[in-house]
Amino acid sequence: MEVAARTGKEVHRVRVMHHPASFALTRTPAGRLLYDEKRVIRVDLGTGRTTAIDLPGTLLDA
Repeated sequence: MEVAARTGKEVHRVRVMHHPASFALTRTPAGRLLYDEKRVIRVDLGTGRTTAIDLPGTLLDA
């Protein structure tokens, strides 16, 4: 879920199957990036499509 900093109101909500929690949500021109310990998922808010990229290790290893 993305919340507007000024108003505190919900801006976007996305549910990604098999991805219960994220460390971070980053806005990019191509969509939003969700990070967890082992994967990055790009979400296209216009189409709802997702693209997952498995990381070679965990973020905590970096």
